[in-house]
Amino acid sequence: MKQILTLSLTMLLAFAAAAQDTIITRTGKVQLATIKMVDRTSVQYQDYPQSDGYTYLMDIDKIKELRYHDGRYINYMPVQKAEPTSSTITPFSVNPPYKNPAAAFAFSTVPGLGQFYNDEVGKGLWFMGVGAVSAIAFNISYANVVDAESKRNSTSESNSATIMVLSGLTLIVDYVWATIDAVKTANKKNKANGYVVSLSPSMQYNAMAMNNGGLGFTPSLSMSISF
Repeated sequence: MKQILTLSLTMLLAFAAAAQDTIITRTGKVQLATIKMVDRTSVQYQDYPQSDGYTYLMDIDKIKELRYHDGRYINYMPVQKAEPTSSTITPFSVNPPYKNPAAAFAFSTVPGLGQFYNDEVGKGLWFMGVGAVSAIAFNISYANVVDAESKRNSTSESNSATIMVLSGLTLIVDYVWATIDAVKTANKKNKANGYVVSLSPSMQYNAMAMNNGGLGFTPSLSMSISF
């Protein structure tokens, strides 16, 4: 009986010394083994449960993971870095040009040039065309009025005077409209591009000019800057 207990204890100690480990290869193969030694390049192991059998050698680059019977493990799979996507790449950009409202106002002395300054070619051509036609009509009708007056032709003078008034009003409206549009467009473009600078016309009261017989109000342009 004593010999049987001694033999059983010896077998238990042998199995404890050769506990089951697991080798998982990169191809997915699972190898039950008893790992003997691990170095930088290879793993020495024996087939489980043949603890006294042949010792095998496996290269580290073929192994995905080593799992020991006590819960420890070694993972040999390298961590893959995420490749940069197009969303992480910031493209080179140039800030859009600043449109000076004062320059747009100055260019508008000729209807359409302020729109050209604001890169609105189509609108600029429209304002310039209306202004040119109105100016030509005004000059021709004015010359006809003078000629009809010299010839005492009242009918021709009346018709030419009507055309002269209408063309003159059209020219004034075109000039004012083009100027206001150019300044407003410059402010709008600057605001959209991140520039917070505005130019607006205003009327200032001058008491001294009023006392001297003047109108007392003088037109001016005011500029405001905010950040």
